[in-house]
Parts: sequence; C-alpha cells; structure tokens
Amino acid sequence: PRFWQRTRRLTTSLLLVDLDTMGNESLAKCRRLRVLSGARIMAVGLPEDDQDVVDAFKAGVDEYMRKPIGQMELVARVDVLLRRRGSGLGLRSSQRQVCSGVTLDATTRTLCVRGRRVKLSPIECDLLECLVRRADQVTPRDMLLRQVWGDDKRQSAGLLNLYIHYLRRKIEEDPRHPKHILTEWGVGYYLSSEGSPRRASQTS
Repeated sequence: PRFWQRTRRLTTSLLLVDLDTMGNESLAKCRRLRVLSGARIMAVGLPEDDQDVVDAFKAGVDEYMRKPIGQMELVARVDVLLRRRGSGLGLRSSQRQVCSGVTLDATTRTLCVRGRRVKLSPIECDLLECLVRRADQVTPRDMLLRQVWGDDKRQSAGLLNLYIHYLRRKIEEDPRHPKHILTEWGVGYYLSSEGSPRRASQTS
C-alpha cells in the first residue's frame, strides 16, 4: 500500500522497473503504474520470448530492455526516452480538436470522447498529436516511428500498428470500421477530421 501511495504523489519523468523482481503480478503492477503515474515507464527483464515483450508494451511500458544491460547503455536509453518527451512533440496547446466529438488535452493526456473522459498513455498521446498536427494528410509509417520512438531502430511497424489499434479503441465508435484514424495502404496513417476517407483506404 505504501508503494502505491508514493506513486500517486510521484512527479518524476521516468520510472525504471525490473520485471524479474516484481513477482508473478509484474504486468498487473505495470498496468496500475500506468494508471497512477504520467511518467514514462522503462522495463528491464529476461523475457522467455518476444510475446513477453509485447505483453509488457500492452501493459503500458514505454520501453523494454533485455538483460544484461551495461550501465552506459542504460543511461543512454534513459536519455533518449526523456528526450522523446521533450522534443518537438512537447510544443502543445492545452486543448486540441481531434475530430467531431473528440478533443485532446495534451497536458493531462486526456481525451474527451463524446462527453466521456479517456486517459492516454504517453506514447498514445505522442502518436495522436502527430496525427492531429497533420490532420487529413498521410504520415508515413517511418516518420511516425521516428517522431514517437526516436531513432531506436528496434521499434517496428508492428508496434505502431498496435498503438494505432489502441487509439481506435478509444476514439472510434466502431474500432473495426474506423472513420477517423485511417490507413493509407502501403504508406502510413492519417487522421480524418471529417470522418471520411481521402480515397480508398485500408483499416488494418
């Protein structure tokens, strides 16, 4: 209980968690950290396979590093993660119109979706801001990866697809048939402010 009470008061920019020392409920604890704190969450661990890494990202971590990790690499990756937060993505106005019935408060990373408040993770917020700034324009996948995850070449289009899926679940009335966060097949994604495709587009 004391740990969670301290976390609620925490105003740090980054939390470093060792999944191997958090017990069987490590991912559940990460999900709770994601709710309680707006800080970036960097996880380290010894995953049995790639699915363990994917599950950690689904639980809300922003970065995953496999052990063993050298001290210099750890410090460098912490620096990169913090710089992502302080980059051009940080030039935010308090409120932004996303699309009809949806507004974004980037300061608190909160969406107002047709009268309902929805929290965003730091990565979800950064990704949505990229799409909002280029509303109705296609943003290539590699540009989105670079702007949200920096120059970390380990991040893949599959991870981008996962976070697009998360945003659709929070914004779209029917995430299976999105009207606002759309795919330009073979190119990237774009935000349709009017809820209609630029031209024939896929939704995967």
